[in-house]
Amino acid sequence: MRVSNQIFALPFSQVDRSVRVPAKNIKKAFDQEVAVVEGRDIPVIRMDELFGLKKRKGLFLTEEELQLKQQAELMVIAKRENFSSVGLIIDEMISEQDIVVKPLKGILKKTMGFEGVTFLGDGKPALILDVTTLV
Repeated sequence: MRVSNQIFALPFSQVDRSVRVPAKNIKKAFDQEVAVVEGRDIPVIRMDELFGLKKRKGLFLTEEELQLKQQAELMVIAKRENFSSVGLIIDEMISEQDIVVKPLKGILKKTMGFEGVTFLGDGKPALILDVTTLV
């Protein structure tokens, strides 16, 4: 999945589904955003804000993506072990593919929220998220 100009991977076992949530269905409750999806309240995490990734018109989002984003947010509903689901707001679902997980080493090994790293077809690395420890 793409967030701003960064690519992240999410294990399929942690994905429930992806949905477009109308902006009007995302509310603030006690300093936490919540999306109403099929009558259920799902806590929301804006991945760009979590990782401090900036979005600027014309730099990472096309005009069409900006218009669509104003109408609805693309959200991956992720499953967390022993917790309720959480909605991850992203910019784009890129693809579903088999990947090789390489463990993080050194001080990165202790970093919460990441399961490892993989290398994409173009040779660029993508961090693999662990939703249970991410939030």
